[in-house]
Amino acid sequence: MAECIVLRMLFRIVVSFALLASPYTAFAQEDPCSDVEMDYYSPTPDRGKHLSISPEPTDTFDATKKVMSGSGGNHWFVTVDPVYTKSPPWNTAVFIGNGDSDKPSLKISISDHGNSLTVKWITDDLLFVHVVWGRFGESDWIFSVQRQKVVYDELENSYPAYDCMLRTKDTKVKIQK
Repeated sequence: MAECIVLRMLFRIVVSFALLASPYTAFAQEDPCSDVEMDYYSPTPDRGKHLSISPEPTDTFDATKKVMSGSGGNHWFVTVDPVYTKSPPWNTAVFIGNGDSDKPSLKISISDHGNSLTVKWITDDLLFVHVVWGRFGESDWIFSVQRQKVVYDELENSYPAYDCMLRTKDTKVKIQK
């Protein structure tokens, strides 16, 4: 008798759980865009049109905004952003200097980009720059300060994912909870 009561209660719990979970899983579909792959290009097409590296620049900048390299502070950079409230094209300058000197030894100019840049030290010599060109394109560049050149360059084109979402926007896909 006690076994029947326990089995009935267990059955009710299982059925209740199944009924509660069914609205989220029974109608759930796999995201049709989950397997879309991005396009990658190396080097970034037209990089020479958007990037210039100048030794011994004479421009002025706010030296109080120096970002020192992590391993000993042998190098620093200062990013001079455009005024984003003005209409594009937007151009950003990154000044790089050595040690305690306020005089930059290198200027990296990135022209006609969208949104702000991300600039970070990787090592004392390598500087990472992430550039957003617009809605669909983003470049990752790694600069060697000592060699004064780009040592890594890759462009990601995310338009294939955007295009997939546009084509499937009328498809009803429920989110699993």
